Amino acid sequence: MVGAVSRIGREPGSNATLFGSYAPIDDERWLSSCERIHKQHGALRLAAEEMRMSDIHPPVCGSADHTEPGPLSEERIAEIAKGLAHPARVKILKQFVECRPHIAQEIVDEFDLAQSTISEHLRLLREAGLLDPTRDGPRTWYCMRRAVLRQFADAIIELTDTSAMAETR
Repeated sequence: MVGAVSRIGREPGSNATLFGSYAPIDDERWLSSCERIHKQHGALRLAAEEMRMSDIHPPVCGSADHTEPGPLSEERIAEIAKGLAHPARVKILKQFVECRPHIAQEIVDEFDLAQSTISEHLRLLREAGLLDPTRDGPRTWYCMRRAVLRQFADAIIELTDTSAMAETR
């Protein structure tokens, strides 16, 4: 960038600035200055990311994974079925194969859906009692309530077994 000045000039090509007169900066000095600023910015961004990640303290998954008392009622089975009634919600639950808490942004990053759409699916999964949310400042951690899903599976198996016995009579 030939003719660049270290201060903003009043007119293009002029060495006069609002603060006085300065000599032009040569290309090499200008580029090395830009590279230095870029490296500093990158280092600061990396340090900020490391600090942000060190502040993350995920909850222990499974701490809220308790079974519901007694067998599931028909209403409760229907609530859980409604929570599972969309392929995206089933796919979200598959993210929890690894038993660890997930941040909402991790889930959003895995899908080709808008963040608001994922948030709506997460809300429905929470309402169905399949996800347990934990607020941590600006983040929300989600843990899957595996015990509830097992109870639901058991209720469906019992339903099919009962139906099979009724058919043989």
